[in-house]
Amino acid sequence: MEISIYGSSITGLSLANSDIDLQIKGFENLSRLETENKLKELFEAFANFEWINNSSQMILTSSVPIIKLDINPLIKFSTLR
Repeated sequence: MEISIYGSSITGLSLANSDIDLQIKGFENLSRLETENKLKELFEAFANFEWINNSSQMILTSSVPIIKLDINPLIKFSTLR
């Protein structure tokens, strides 16, 4: 699996309350169910970060499964380790 940031976060055009767009590669040869299971694992891992709010959600009913992460705008990423 390969995860990379794209969108306004990478171009420098994001605002303090902007979301972070992630592109996830490596699921191309998996079935829909396998992909959803991998995304659930990823979602659970993200939930452990202090900069992720509890209102984050998974949307598995869309044509492309989505993990929507609600980012805490009060967290300054430069202070995270």
